[in-house]
Parts: sequence; structure tokens; C-alpha cells
Amino acid sequence: MNKVALICCYYGKWPNYFDLWLKGAEYNSDYDFYFVTDLKIPNKPKNVHIINYTFSELREKIQSFFDFKIKLLRPYKLCDFRFVQANLFSELLTNYEFWGFFDIDTVLGKFNHFISPYILNSYDKIYEQGHLQIIRNNEKMNNLFKSDRIGKFDTYREAFTTRRVCHFDEAGIVACDKELGFRFYKHPQDMADIDSSSFRFKCFAVKNYNYPPSVIVWKDGILYIAFVVDNKVKYQEIDYAHFQKRRMENCVINIENGFIAIPNKFIDYQEITADFIIENSPINYNYKEYKKASRKMQFRKLFDGTVPHRIKLLFK
Repeated sequence: MNKVALICCYYGKWPNYFDLWLKGAEYNSDYDFYFVTDLKIPNKPKNVHIINYTFSELREKIQSFFDFKIKLLRPYKLCDFRFVQANLFSELLTNYEFWGFFDIDTVLGKFNHFISPYILNSYDKIYEQGHLQIIRNNEKMNNLFKSDRIGKFDTYREAFTTRRVCHFDEAGIVACDKELGFRFYKHPQDMADIDSSSFRFKCFAVKNYNYPPSVIVWKDGILYIAFVVDNKVKYQEIDYAHFQKRRMENCVINIENGFIAIPNKFIDYQEITADFIIENSPINYNYKEYKKASRKMQFRKLFDGTVPHRIKLLFK
């Protein structure tokens, strides 16, 4: 039995590069990945599992844990209920020391190159972003989300009873580890959390990485950033890359030989040279795709109450 079970509640269509995510998961054989979904996964690795629920069935299951009416109208809102998953699937998690959750707009490297047995033994919570969090499986950690000691953030009751997406998985207890008394390993430099506002890859909080021309390379289970400094290729290994709000075309034919992510597509692995990286890392200040998506999101926030609520929290 593996030590860590990771859960993703997912509805809709799989991303067009889901096969690349699955290949990365296969190389993390010491982790078990569970999808709560009504979709099928053909040719899935042995460590990837399906828990069959329709969205309506899952909503009813979540509602059964609370004595107040939750508001869960669309799958995207499920991010606010992620901390509840340890209670929802407690029987499944009985024999795991850790559980957590993840996103699939990612490609995966080798987790155990970054999350060592020492780190697992020394911390109660690993990482702070919604695209990957790992939590010690005990009663205290599994119920921390119910705490009201979270400063200017939404409480779980506030987050669960509004139609707004509160990003409760990335706020509240995530920001209050000292107040709530748990050991928190953040280390954002382990990953490439890519800025969607830039066509060229810009990675939030990655060490030794000041936005030079770069590509992201997956080869034999290892994921790394290849970037150019003084016309020389440098490498930095990462445990995963997050391509949030970025449309990526999947042009990979021979996945077993590896692949490369350039700003708008995945391509088959080839020799990495400085010229190749520079050619495929243009600076594009007219990134229309992002601007259109950003305007749409801001418009929606005006009408779902997000903007007025954030102003209110400033005075909480």
C-alpha cells in the first residue's frame, strides 16, 4: 500500500493532453491517484483509479455531512470543498498516511525527488496551491477546515453557502498554519506555476529563474525547465508544471520518447539547444487569448458577488 492517496473530483471533458498527465502519474508509482468522476479513463496506469459518481450524486454526498444548505451549482465550485474529501472518502483513505488533491492542467515529474521520506515524516501539510496539496491523514488535519481562526478569509460555512468560488482550497487554513498549529512545508520553488498572462513561460517563485527563454521537458519520468543564460542551456528539475488558463495543443506522437512543452503546444522530444529554446520562447505582449479570458472572468466576478465580497473582507 502506498503512503499517499491523491483525489481529484472532475467533470466535463479530459484535457487534450491528459495522456501526458497519465504518463507522469505512471512514473509516480508510489502515489495512488483517484478520480471522482462519471468519465472513463482508457489504458490508465495501475496507480490511477476511478470512483464513479455523477456530479449530482457527489453533491448529495457532500450535503449529507452538513446541517446547513450548501451551494454547489457547478463543478468548478468543487475546489471550495476539497478539504472535505478526507471525510467523504474516509474508508478509502483508512490505510494511507497522507491524502491530498490535485489538478490535471499539469504535467508531472518525480514527486519523490522533492517530497522525501524526511519531509513526509516532518510535516503535516505539503504545498499550498490548489493544483497539489498533501495532508497528513489524521482527525486534526482532516477537520482543520472547520476552524474559525482564519483571519480575513472566508470560514468554511461562508465558503460552502455562497455561489461564489472562494478558492477555499488556497486560502483560510493555508495561510494560518501558525495560528492553527500544524507543520507546513510550502516550498513553491519545487514546481513551475506558469503565469498565464505571458506567452513566454514565466514561472512563479522558481529559484534561479528570472524569465529567460525557456521550455519544459519531460524525459523518462523526469521533468525540468531548460532555459538559456549567456547563450548556454541550463537545467532545473521540477516536480510538476501547472499550465493554468493556457490553451495547449497536443502534438506528441511518441510519448514514450519524451516530450517538450513550448508556450502553446506539446511536441515530441528532440535535442535541446540554445537556438531551439530561443526560437520557441518569443515574447508576445499581445497575448489576446489571455486578455479575452481575463476580461470574461472579471465581468463574471462583478455579478457573482466576488468583488464586493473581497472589499468587505478588507475590513473584517
